Amino acid sequence: MSLSDGHWARLAASGITKDDAQYLVKCGMLQSTDKGLRFNYDGDFYRIRLDQPKPGMKYYQPPGTPSRALVLPEDPRVHKVLIVEGELKAISAWARLRDRFNGIAVGGVWNWVVKDSSHKKVIADLASRLMPEDHVYICFDSDVVNNT
Repeated sequence: MSLSDGHWARLAASGITKDDAQYLVKCGMLQSTDKGLRFNYDGDFYRIRLDQPKPGMKYYQPPGTPSRALVLPEDPRVHKVLIVEGELKAISAWARLRDRFNGIAVGGVWNWVVKDSSHKKVIADLASRLMPEDHVYICFDSDVVNNT
């Protein structure tokens, strides 16, 4: 499994080295499709960053699927977790900071919580991953004011 030239270029433009991208390809987390760059989460869930975005739709995920978290390869000795809005931004941060932070991507500002009747709670991927000893940092992208 490899990536298209356009996807290699997109990753490089995001500051992700070829070695880091190849590692994620070998882990099965990244692949090229005819629609775009596919991010494979645990299980069968995936999101695709579309090569040809539609108005208001930069990413595709199967209809009716819940929010998930993409947990990047971790160092069990590290207890700082960086939760980043957007897969490309999360991978870019992970590539630069993985010796100090474990990286997790969420698809949007509110994609790390679910509403359960009148309460909001952390999605299952995060609830099962985060430990009491972890220091968690949440990094939203530049449109956070418009999304809150």
